[in-house]
Amino acid sequence: MDLDEKLWSLLPTELIERMVSFLPVLDLCRLRSVCRRWNELICKESFHDLCEQNRKENAYLFVTRHHDYHDWCEVDPKFKRTMSLFDLDSRRWYSLTPHVEPHVEALLAVYEDDPTCQMLDMDDGLVCDMTISDDGLTISDPVVLTISDPIARMRKELPLLVTMMPDDEAVPIIVTAVDHVTRSYRLFVITDNDEPDRRIFMYESATDEWRGLKSPPVHLGLRTAVSAVSFGGMLYVIFRLFPARRFLLLSYDLQEDVWKLHSLKIPNKKSRPPQLVVSCNRLFTMMWIGEQRPSAHEQGSHRLLFEVREVLVAEFSSRMVVQLTTTQLQQMFGEEDTANFDIAYGVPCFSSSGSCKSLVLMSFLSGKLISYDLASGLVVALPAHPAKPNEFREGYNAPLMYYQGKRTNLSLRSLSSPLLG
Repeated sequence: MDLDEKLWSLLPTELIERMVSFLPVLDLCRLRSVCRRWNELICKESFHDLCEQNRKENAYLFVTRHHDYHDWCEVDPKFKRTMSLFDLDSRRWYSLTPHVEPHVEALLAVYEDDPTCQMLDMDDGLVCDMTISDDGLTISDPVVLTISDPIARMRKELPLLVTMMPDDEAVPIIVTAVDHVTRSYRLFVITDNDEPDRRIFMYESATDEWRGLKSPPVHLGLRTAVSAVSFGGMLYVIFRLFPARRFLLLSYDLQEDVWKLHSLKIPNKKSRPPQLVVSCNRLFTMMWIGEQRPSAHEQGSHRLLFEVREVLVAEFSSRMVVQLTTTQLQQMFGEEDTANFDIAYGVPCFSSSGSCKSLVLMSFLSGKLISYDLASGLVVALPAHPAKPNEFREGYNAPLMYYQGKRTNLSLRSLSSPLLG
């Protein structure tokens, strides 16, 4: 036994627990393999309480890359086999390898390919993926939804939801929501189906069943859902109006079975829909605002301002956090492709007083990350994503590659009380 090991063995258990509880969740996961004592410590409920008390900023950016082949879109297999998370506090990248059943792993070794995954969503460490086989969408070959916990290394295929995909095969919006109190989770699926009773569905782990939810009022003329989040026990959704290109924000109360309209001003003319973002228990929208320009050589000039607003839920109103011009953002990222430049995702970061101090922004095309200080305007380039660019075989058209992100927390609690039993 060396000196360091002797010193550690002399320290009181309570002191060790307190010191270790300040570590990031993913570093703690690595300690599980050190020895039996570490594994027992990290699986204790009392230690989980200590972690949440001492490391309040347990925020990560879950990042995926997508391939767009014009008529088909899929998650880059690299980003499904190894999940990427950026620690917003320590500014470090982490990788998680999801659990794969032995028979699936054997098939992948032979065919060197995954079933086509069109979507990944994460909340509090649970990952939902929507997978479609290469044969396409048929009744005999349905869409498969799977929930996995890469920390606890558990996986569960959900009951079949036959009515999930409409005839036009549009990819639905999927929202994963974990409830710490009841140790359960819900999964919301919002489709483009024109039939009101076949549009919004919810899976509850407590019952292991799907059920249809009440659709928004027909008189609002809502068409496509463009963004959705679970926040404060409610489902918030931004819908596109039909036929006008306008957007409305609505919330759905599961307890009262009621939809409510929020008076949030969302500009009419947009090339990319607005996004909903939850950060530090507060709700935000991110959107481009501006006028469409008719000139063909000014393809990107209609995106004049990128705006972040906080949704004041109790007041049914909002307040502006920041506005940035396209030129400012392109200079921050060092990107010159005006026609395709976009922000994939943004995360408001807060000071100890509760005021928004900075934004972490991610480029839609390159996946670059920057931090923008709201007070000083200082821009800091954050560590690049560790995944190498894809190489496509000669003779095949390389797809448009773009990035998506979502702010999420991670929890160790599933190690002692598995959500996927």
